[in-house]
Amino acid sequence: MKRAKKILLWTGISLGTLIAILLIFAACYSWILGSRLEKRLAALKAAGEPICLADLARKPIPPEQNAVTYLLRAKDGMNAVVNAVIDLKSLWSDEPGYEPEDMKKTKETLEAYPKIYPILRQAAASPEFKVPFDYTQGPKFIDSLINDDFVPLRNTTRYLYIKTQSLIYQGNRDEAVGVVILMLQLAHLAEREPLLNNYWVTRAVENMALDCANDVLQAGPISKQSRADLDKELSLHGSMEIVRHALKTERAFSLDRFNHEIPWSLFSYHWQLGVLNAYEEYLNYSLKPYSDWANEDDLQGAISETNFNTLVELLRPALRGTLIATYRNQAWVRAIRIINALQGKVPANSNKIPTMAELGLPDEVGVDPFNGKPMIIKKLPKGWSVYSVDKNLQDDGGKFGKSGENPPLDIGFGPKIPAPQSQEKGPSQ
Repeated sequence: MKRAKKILLWTGISLGTLIAILLIFAACYSWILGSRLEKRLAALKAAGEPICLADLARKPIPPEQNAVTYLLRAKDGMNAVVNAVIDLKSLWSDEPGYEPEDMKKTKETLEAYPKIYPILRQAAASPEFKVPFDYTQGPKFIDSLINDDFVPLRNTTRYLYIKTQSLIYQGNRDEAVGVVILMLQLAHLAEREPLLNNYWVTRAVENMALDCANDVLQAGPISKQSRADLDKELSLHGSMEIVRHALKTERAFSLDRFNHEIPWSLFSYHWQLGVLNAYEEYLNYSLKPYSDWANEDDLQGAISETNFNTLVELLRPALRGTLIATYRNQAWVRAIRIINALQGKVPANSNKIPTMAELGLPDEVGVDPFNGKPMIIKKLPKGWSVYSVDKNLQDDGGKFGKSGENPPLDIGFGPKIPAPQSQEKGPSQ
């Protein structure tokens, strides 16, 4: 009996000692991680970078200086135009050609709402673009507002697309270029807003504008002034600084979410440091061509899995996808600038591929953001084709795939080529 009591006593003492050692170790390790995290955050703050949502708050601006004011004013009219023509297949088709009846209805619908376009011009001329977010209220409040209701950019883009296609059909290509420029101006204004959600919206607006720009350029000649105005606006687009701004502000959102939803713990410090490392890693990647870091990123992904940092594993695909989408956007901007310059400066009967200097463009415009090599330029029977190799890093002959297609094809712009007709007997498609 005495021996059993001794065993229990020493067992209790041993367990108590072990628990005490573990608690001391956890406290020390937590202090080390906490100090490391505090230093990292202090360094970011000293560099003027946001570390929480409250840092993203901007001073109020007068409504008349805010582009959002005018977008909201035109919202109902734009919705009515889009809803009236949304089912016109030839208007929205990627294939060349319009149905006359579709375009007649489109023109009549646009003419029924004459005040919309002047309002959008006021929006594009505004000095600011500020959405009604109160960043001081934390992540949960922000989550509830991330949708298309507070700023109607989606239907703004659709309305301007509709107007561009109508003008192309009527042969008013110079006026259509003006609509494309307005769309690009709105995207450039909206880029000032923080967070990746806003970033993706502005990329969608910009990409639609670039599609429309190609439609105009492939439709026929435009004036020298229109070419100059288009290139001047395009020179403001395609910068990696925009995605870097989005990543830095999204990092603040990620850190703030920890503070609101995860209580103080050893794991909280560990995860926050992992998140900081992930953002820093992709911010560094954004300074290089995709080919320079693609394999390195795969290695880092394997390392994060072995470290069991779940949050980093969840972040990695989103951050990687954001950078890849940005490279594609860069490639599209550069392709349009090159096509615009080629059409204006190379004689129609010449097949010579000029240098960027001969086209009057900066050298970086001719660089493929995916591999750091020259963009591929080809003269086709119906016009110029300019493209990037995309993330598979190989020339697929100028075959342009849709976004997210697997395997990825080339990415760029060129003449619209009709799809091959069916070989089966029967009515034509």
